[in-house]
Amino acid sequence: MTWDEIDAVGPLGVPPSPRSDHTAAVHAERYLLIFGGGSHATCFNDLHVLDLQAMEWSRPTQQGDIPSPRAGHAGVPVEENWFIVGGGDNKSGFSGTVVLNMSTLGWSVVTTVQGRVPLASEGLSLVVGSHNGEDVLISFGGYNGRYSNEVNVLKPSHKSTLQTKIMEPVLESVSVVHNATNATRDVESEFEAGQEGKIREIVMDNVDSDGTV
Repeated sequence: MTWDEIDAVGPLGVPPSPRSDHTAAVHAERYLLIFGGGSHATCFNDLHVLDLQAMEWSRPTQQGDIPSPRAGHAGVPVEENWFIVGGGDNKSGFSGTVVLNMSTLGWSVVTTVQGRVPLASEGLSLVVGSHNGEDVLISFGGYNGRYSNEVNVLKPSHKSTLQTKIMEPVLESVSVVHNATNATRDVESEFEAGQEGKIREIVMDNVDSDGTV
């Protein structure tokens, strides 16, 4: 098993500039999307697409609430929606969660965590899992001036009213704090166990299939 370098420029395409700390996702088993990243002191918010059949790069026009330049963020696709969390621009971290509909290339801001900064971290990990038959996003760790071991859970919800379901933690001595705002914002429940770690659940509402809120 070996890695091979390929020519992925094509007659018209221009590849992304050299960078690190970007995110990548594959859509429709054909298109590789690259968003953001950084080079030296510069951060990017550009979107590049590599057609894996034609092996040609393009830089399509983004729509909606285009995220600010960032690096060190994490992303994971759920069907057509590409959720991106965290990252920073060498000045501050970003606590908002944004989503790109990979078919329409339209961006939306789906939730912002107020008053806390663990999600506004660089180098955090993000995966998609399932809980009670529903997709959930799970983030871990990151660095925002200090290293974090916090677990955050994000659950897109299409319910007319917001409800918080407690994710069963593996930790004992759990205290639950509910902080509900309104029917279009998030509900947060934080699970804390001693001094060892925290699990927070963030429930979103009114996220449409096209990635709008």
